[in-house]
Amino acid sequence: MNTGMETCQTCGATLPSGAEHCLKCRAPVVHPEVIQAPVTSITKSGPYQFGLIGKLVWTSLFLLVGFGLYAGAVTAGRYVGTPGLALVLMLLGLYVVVGLIFLWGVWRPTRVK
Repeated sequence: MNTGMETCQTCGATLPSGAEHCLKCRAPVVHPEVIQAPVTSITKSGPYQFGLIGKLVWTSLFLLVGFGLYAGAVTAGRYVGTPGLALVLMLLGLYVVVGLIFLWGVWRPTRVK
């Protein structure tokens, strides 16, 4: 139960509100510091992060490049054959892995205040 009164951590005496030193033992009073949790958001922009529009633009560009690479893989498979298609699909798989890491960086919650 918090009565609003503090007690001296050295001698246990009751302290008046806002006291800097204990009236009984003259020990300095340590006031607990209130730390606020940072405010984070996925859609709001922060000092090092895009807002919702920027995140949607980067995601759209990632998907467009991915679809372009896939179309290139299919075309390469028609002209080069199965070994060429396998190589291009491996590179496309690498693009997906790196791209997912990139998109995680774009969409992760960021500190806004």
